[in-house]
Amino acid sequence: MARVTLEHVGKRYDDVVVVRDVSLEIPDRLQALLMSRIDALGGSAKDTLRKAAVIGNTFTFPVLEAISDASDLSLEGVLKELAQLDLIYPEGEVPALSYRFKQPLVQEVAYDSLAFARRRGLHYRVASYIEGVNG
Repeated sequence: MARVTLEHVGKRYDDVVVVRDVSLEIPDRLQALLMSRIDALGGSAKDTLRKAAVIGNTFTFPVLEAISDASDLSLEGVLKELAQLDLIYPEGEVPALSYRFKQPLVQEVAYDSLAFARRRGLHYRVASYIEGVNG
């Protein structure tokens, strides 16, 4: 079984939010079902979903574009496809448009499906992009 950490917001004390980590087990059947759904995607859609999973549950087009090999038009098409399949959904308006995984477990399974070395390389590319943008 895979493990997922969720944040549970507790009581507020003087505008301070108390957060408690709760660990949950993803049942093997659910993980297999989600993985089969991801595996059924076309190559670029699967690759894009996995790269988005490295960025996090919420991600923006510019960050995804920075770690993607796709052109703007094809990346936009893939994001529309993933949204039509109810895997992600857009939030906000252009230019502050971002995307969110519809189910956090999909993000977790997509992330876990990447080999460690590939994840590490993608994390490096995300960090390099963010560092370059923020100076």
